[in-house]
Formats: sequence, C-alpha cells, structure tokens
Amino acid sequence: MEASEPTLEKIRKKPPIDIGPRLGKTAQEVLKEANQARLQSFLQDLPTSYKQARLENTSYLGRKWLGVLPTKKDLSFADSEITEALRSRLFYSIKPPGLPCSSCGAIAALGHQDTCKGASRRWIARHDKIVGAFYRALSSQPSLEVEKEPLVNKETSLRADLAVTLGTSRYFYDIQIVAISKDSAREDPYSTLTEAAEEKRRKYKSLGAFFQPIIISAGGLMDLETAKTYKKLQQLVGPLAAAQLDATIGLTLTRTRAISAASIAKEIPAGLARSAWNTSRRSS
Repeated sequence: MEASEPTLEKIRKKPPIDIGPRLGKTAQEVLKEANQARLQSFLQDLPTSYKQARLENTSYLGRKWLGVLPTKKDLSFADSEITEALRSRLFYSIKPPGLPCSSCGAIAALGHQDTCKGASRRWIARHDKIVGAFYRALSSQPSLEVEKEPLVNKETSLRADLAVTLGTSRYFYDIQIVAISKDSAREDPYSTLTEAAEEKRRKYKSLGAFFQPIIISAGGLMDLETAKTYKKLQQLVGPLAAAQLDATIGLTLTRTRAISAASIAKEIPAGLARSAWNTSRRSS
C-alpha cells in the first residue's frame, strides 16, 4: 500500500481531462424540442372552442379549484360536480356530438353550459357569490370602508356592485362574468372580455377614473386590465384574504359550470325524445 502511494499522488494531482465543448444537443434537449413541436402542431389544429377552453383551463382562476379541493373541506365538491368539471377540462362535451341540450334543445357543443338559458338562474347566484367574496376580502382590512351596491346616479337608480373608500378616495367596481362561447363572442377570448369592459366603462362613464370593471370569463379568464386590478386588490387585502378570494371565485365558477353541465346532460325530455333529434329512435 505504501509503495503505491507515490503513483496515487500523481493521479490525484493530474489535471482533469478536457473533453472540449459539447457538440450538438443532449438527448433531453432534443426530446424537449420534439415534444414542444408536437404540442404546437396539436394546438394549431384544435377547433376554436377547444382553444378557448384550454385558455380558461390554464388561467389563474380557472385552475384554482384543482389546488384547493383536496385540502379544504368547506370548499369541496360533490363527486358528480368533480366529474363534470373534469369533463370540461378534458374537452369532453356534455352530450355526444349532435345531440341536443335537455333544457333548451340546442346542440350541446363544448361550453354550452355557459350559454344555455336553462342555467340563467345559476348565473345570478354565481355573480352574487363572487361579489360577496370580494366584499368579505375587502372588508377584512380595517383601513378600507366597503359598501355593497352603492348608488351611482339617483335619476337612473344606477348602482355598482361595490364601492371601496381608501383614505379620501372612493373607488367603484362592477363585476361581470362573460361567456366567451356566446354567439356574439369574438374568436379571440380577450377581445370578447375587453368589449365587455368597454361597455361597462360607457355605462359608468360619470365615475371616470374612479370606476373599474372586473370582467372574468365563465372559466376564470381575465382581460389585461382586470388582471391588473385584481392583483392590486390582492395586495390591498393581504395574502390570507387573497388566497380565500382566489379559492372562492375559482370554485364558484367551476361549481356553476358543473351543476349546469350535469343538468344539461340529463335524459332528453319526452317531447324531444319523439323528435328528429333522437338518433336512437330514428335508427330503430
């Protein structure tokens, strides 16, 4: 052992072999680029409704429900609601292609639960729930004075959803949930949301810079100005209240969709079952 020590010492002192610069890409880099190319090709071929659904599914509020469901029992879903929520996320329509909605008779395409008139009463409840979430979050801060449905114009009885007083300034907010799959929607979802925001500003133009619309799609997508406003409100209320606000809005949107989808997916009413819509009867 002692005789080999000089040789071992030389090996230890020998400088590392210089293998030179790496030529080409690693297997991991090649695989990553190939997968990115496949993804881009897949996305380009998606129908517009699928592209819109993907945008909502990956949005900040649109994915919130996935993170809070396992940990907050008071915000949990029923199994049937989770099933419908996952169906939407995986691009499965609520009925087989070509079959009508059980409520309105229209073809139940992807996203129909956001536009079906049979779900309109849930839209009101959804709006009120989200307004309440903003109210609770803002009211948690002692420095803020928050009012629900403040009067804007006595002559027209125009009201906003919320008014927030900070110091000597009073700001007004009005919240709207928009279906980006509606007939009048633009192909670009952000354009649809921006149009809704501009319409709100025209409605409340007397408030000028003290008014801010909060426009959110039925799946959680926000236009750029709303996203900026939302971030400022998050900072204003602090991390705990902001997290609760995120969770409540995300789950309210997803639950509303899920309940609407579940009702639309029910069996076709007897009147429709005898009509030309019923393919099973036509084929018999």
